[in-house]
Amino acid sequence: MIQRTYLQSALALGTTVELRLAAPDTATAEKHFAGLWNEVAQFESKFSRFKPESELNGLNRRAGEKTPISADFKKLLEASQYFSKATGGLFNPFILPALQRAGYTRSLVTASPSPDYSERTVVNPEALEVGDGWARIPSGTALDVGGIGKGYLADRLGGMLDHLSENYCLSLGGDMRVKGEDAGSPWIIDLQSAQDREASCGYFSDGPLFGIATSGAVREVQGHTQAHLIDPRTGEALQASRSLCTVVAEDAATADVFATCILMGGRKLASKYIEQGMVKGVLLQEEAAAPCVLGKGFTLTDSLPVNP
Repeated sequence: MIQRTYLQSALALGTTVELRLAAPDTATAEKHFAGLWNEVAQFESKFSRFKPESELNGLNRRAGEKTPISADFKKLLEASQYFSKATGGLFNPFILPALQRAGYTRSLVTASPSPDYSERTVVNPEALEVGDGWARIPSGTALDVGGIGKGYLADRLGGMLDHLSENYCLSLGGDMRVKGEDAGSPWIIDLQSAQDREASCGYFSDGPLFGIATSGAVREVQGHTQAHLIDPRTGEALQASRSLCTVVAEDAATADVFATCILMGGRKLASKYIEQGMVKGVLLQEEAAAPCVLGKGFTLTDSLPVNP
């Protein structure tokens, strides 16, 4: 039986969160949504750097000390360690001080600034210590999970739904976990254009379960562009204002992390990750070149030439 697809959306995590899921009736859908929104709220409360009392900021305040952490935080930190190793340090959760020095100090949703760690330094990701119920970061640095958080949470939400619904599309500011179909048809995921961030340059459709994420070098703040991607190799903001990278992988966390890394490393790195089987597909839109497509499932508009 084809079930109806239900949608709810809200501002959370500094972005727009859109949750779509299939259910036999409205009451069942509402029950599922309630559980998902509760998980979103809990995650933001614990791990947002824009909430002074979050568990993340507690760890940053106690930099240099062995700090008690929750089981949820341990899993998130262990995922950060995994991706740091998998990317050779291109993913670095200690990038926060440089990010703040570049001006990324406030959420787009709330006016509250995050605690100021801009005078601290960026250190090697291997400096993160995680034990049984505790973690420690070096004194004089600060940790942020923004580079993995939305994708990681999308996978957690998907895990909650896997035994409840065969079909869903969960978008946390564009970091997405997708499963099954939309009312009997494949899910169609619009691809953001680097030339016009409000427009689509095509779409992706290739189930039955995947994560997809897009990373850009800048964000729009009150009509102005602002850097929000720091290259950990240089400590400087990535200077590629109209570059975008969309990655498809087996899960949203992988897509989230590798989209950013490929944006920094370019086509050569994208090819490497494809060959190693770490990601399934890549759409790299660079400022002065035709889009580069690797993998399957991408359909671009006819007006866009493609570099094979």
